[in-house]
Amino acid sequence: MTTKTNNAKARLDDLAGRLAAEMGIETLETRNRDCLDFHEVHVAALKRVIQRAFVLGMQAAETEGKNLQKYIDAL
Repeated sequence: MTTKTNNAKARLDDLAGRLAAEMGIETLETRNRDCLDFHEVHVAALKRVIQRAFVLGMQAAETEGKNLQKYIDAL
């Protein structure tokens, strides 16, 4: 993996962690226990997080332009 891809993955992981925390989810890592891996999330919180992710993606498309592929590759 290139440095640019590593940086993109780190930024995506950080964002995903912050959005998960907004929904009261401690970690996005699989812990192999249903009580730890499945969460009840209010639909309003889920909607808010999806909307934020969409807006951030649109902003990234405008500012990153052709470099956006590095974020897609990091997924």
